[in-house]
Order: sequence, then C-alpha cells, then structure tokens
Amino acid sequence: MNYDRLYQLVDKYLNGASSVVEEQELQYYLLHEDVPENLLPLKSQFLAFQEFSKTGLPNTFEQSFWEAVNTDIKTVTDDSHSVGTSFGNKRSFYYLLSGVAATLLILLTIWTTTDIFKIKHPINQYNNPALAYRQATDALSLLAINFDKGLSKTQQAAKPLNTSLKMLDNVGMINKGLESLQPMSKIDNMEIIKYNNNH
Repeated sequence: MNYDRLYQLVDKYLNGASSVVEEQELQYYLLHEDVPENLLPLKSQFLAFQEFSKTGLPNTFEQSFWEAVNTDIKTVTDDSHSVGTSFGNKRSFYYLLSGVAATLLILLTIWTTTDIFKIKHPINQYNNPALAYRQATDALSLLAINFDKGLSKTQQAAKPLNTSLKMLDNVGMINKGLESLQPMSKIDNMEIIKYNNNH
C-alpha cells in the first residue's frame, strides 16, 4: 500500500469519517505491514483492539445480575414447607421496614400540619365588652403618644435641611445670570470667526 492511501485512511479514521471497510483495510495494513514511525501509537491502539477482541467479555452485567437474582430467590425445601433463602428474607424485611417508615412519615406529617389533635384555646378574646373597649382605647392612646414623639423628632431634623434648601435657591439666581450672558458668547464667537478669516 502506498503512503498516500495510508495517510488518507488515517485522516478519515481520526475524523470519524471512515467506513467499516476502510477501517478493516487500515487495520490490516497497520498490523501486517511496516508502519512509519509517526503511526506507531495508532498501530499499538489497533493491537490492543485485536487483543481485546480475542479475550472477549464475560457475561454482560444484565446476565450476571439476573443469574444472581434467580439463584438467590430459589427456595429450599425443608421437611414439608419451603423456606426462602436469606436474600428473599432480606428483601421481605426491607419491604416491611420501608412500609412502616412510610406510615410513620405520613402520620407525623398529619400530626404537625393539621389542627386535628390540637386543643383550641381562645386567644385575646374577652367576654366583657367594657373591658375590651378600655384596653383597646389604652393601646391606641399609647400608640398616638409615641407617634407624636417620633413625628416631633423628624420635624426637628428637617429644620436644618429646610435652611439648606433655601440657600440653594441662590444657585438658581446664578443660573439666571449665566443665561443673560449667552448673547455675549455669540458676539465672542463672531469676533473669533472674523479674526480667523482675516488671518
């Protein structure tokens, strides 16, 4: 085989574009012919593939799994009754244990999320309307007093702010003065244009 064909097959193989026939041709050449030194790693890869294909795989995982399950599930006859193997007993135990755990979880959820089992006590309910009225008016008057205290403090804090805002009104007068100077800037621009035209 010529090297052009060899490198063409190698390129196709490495890019994943080779057909099965081309891969077989490449494999034959790499395993049975002299190979350039730069293709020796590829030759060792194909040798590993060939060795692996000779040994083959043992049973697949699925086959091994089902064989193990079937042998563990078989029952042993002891006198007149059949007894399951330890695997079957463990499985039954785990099913029973998971069922009990699920039941406990459901009961715990019902217990904590519903009011079915809780004793209901009236909270802040009064049988005497006069007492309820007096306590409500006391609470509201206390709220009003504290609200007035807080409002007076904010008014005191607002005084310096109001004086500062009045001082900023003077800045507005500076803006008016600058606006009156704008026609002067137009005259200056005209003089600059005249000067540039003359020179």
